[in-house]
Amino acid sequence: ELVPVAGPLTAAVTILSVAAFAGYPNLAAVVIFLVAYRLFLDYVLQPHLMGQGVALPPLAIIFSVLAGEQIGGVPGMFLSIPALAILRILYVQIRKQRLAAP
Repeated sequence: ELVPVAGPLTAAVTILSVAAFAGYPNLAAVVIFLVAYRLFLDYVLQPHLMGQGVALPPLAIIFSVLAGEQIGGVPGMFLSIPALAILRILYVQIRKQRLAAP
């Protein structure tokens, strides 16, 4: 689980280091902003963007990533969205066939 966290953590440490060495007086405000920014990206923006690409609701994406992590760890997280998209495509195709059949 270290790989997806390494980039944002490195960026946050760099930002805080530069702010501290430059003498920025409100380091707490920077920390609060960085935490709020990551929460927004992880739980609002990324699920919304992924949902548009695979036509899934953002909440379903969040739950699928959490379930994928519990079932298969880090690989499960990465494979959960494609698996959910495949299930959705199968569901839509079966539903279309049933509605088309008299």
